[in-house]
Amino acid sequence: MTSLQQQIGLRIKELRQLKGYTQAELAELTDLSTNYVGYIERGERTVSLQTLERLTHILGVEIGTLFLFRSREASKKSEEPSQRSQMMVKLTSFLQRADREDLRLLFKLTKRLVQNLRP
Repeated sequence: MTSLQQQIGLRIKELRQLKGYTQAELAELTDLSTNYVGYIERGERTVSLQTLERLTHILGVEIGTLFLFRSREASKKSEEPSQRSQMMVKLTSFLQRADREDLRLLFKLTKRLVQNLRP
């Protein structure tokens, strides 16, 4: 069974790859060693909340994103992140940069689209 530590590590790796960073680049941006980033991604080290906060800040995601795990079956089939995961990261990153008015308009548009899709 995969531990929570391993799942978080895999999620960090997935998000790093989506951003196009190498382990060395992520390490430099977060002021961590490359070896430590590797240990985290492999689930070999327990990571502090402060370190998770630095990692998620650089990766451009909310900390809760680290807990959006793929199913074990999907993980076994492929090491590549799913298209859904990629879209979620892109959407989250976009929404974090949006101002209040843009968010309000996006919410209204999304609500209307969902209403129109229902039978």
